[in-house]
Amino acid sequence: MARRRKMAARKTRQKTARRMRRIPWRQIAVSTTAALLIAVFCVGLVFVLDRPLQRLSVEGDFRRVSAAEIGEAIRPQLNGGFVSVDLEAIRAVVQALPWIAEVHVRRRWPDGVRVRVREQDAIARWDGQYLLNSDGEVFVKVAPDAFMELPLLHGPDGSEARVTERFKALGADLHGVRLQLEAVRLDLRGAWSIRLANGPEVRFGRRDVDGRIDRFLQLAAGPLADRLNNIRYIDMRYSNGFAVGWRDEPAPNEEGEGKNANV
Repeated sequence: MARRRKMAARKTRQKTARRMRRIPWRQIAVSTTAALLIAVFCVGLVFVLDRPLQRLSVEGDFRRVSAAEIGEAIRPQLNGGFVSVDLEAIRAVVQALPWIAEVHVRRRWPDGVRVRVREQDAIARWDGQYLLNSDGEVFVKVAPDAFMELPLLHGPDGSEARVTERFKALGADLHGVRLQLEAVRLDLRGAWSIRLANGPEVRFGRRDVDGRIDRFLQLAAGPLADRLNNIRYIDMRYSNGFAVGWRDEPAPNEEGEGKNANV
């Protein structure tokens, strides 16, 4: 019995030895050494390339911000080297500045960082407190008496993009009849009205707004073309006509204006 156990143990050792001989130890050793050498080389290369940053380039068409302001804002982020500097952190800091619409950050060999920015393009004021860009996004708060040269847009919270789209479409239409928008308003009931520069208020109401705008454009290019400066308001909320309030007429009560209109 003991002899059988010894023979079984010997066979087990022989099988194990044969398996060990089949493992390509030399190939494993070569591969491991190569991997270690590559890792050491990469670490050394990063160490060599990660030299301290010496140059910062800030580029863009500056109108509301300056390259100096941007440089001052991102200076705390420049404590890394050429390789280790956090470009995304730099981009986030610049993007958070007022008037910045878009930021691109790149390394510039051998020891610099390049920052290129695009400023916001303000097209209108929102509720007299903020500025809107062409995408209908509020991007900076301003004083009530600032940027008075820009048109004034107004609407319920969350309607900025909708009002902006209406403003851009109307602006293009009115440009064709040599008129300019001063204000666009969307009230809580969904009614639209506009004010022309040096001209009347025009009320479109809630229904068939596009059709009423088309009828107004025909009037502005035709019968009322030479009389708009003498008009206080034009009410387009009638099914088959419109109402005009002249500047030299007494102002009617709010209840009387558009009393019979199809709002």
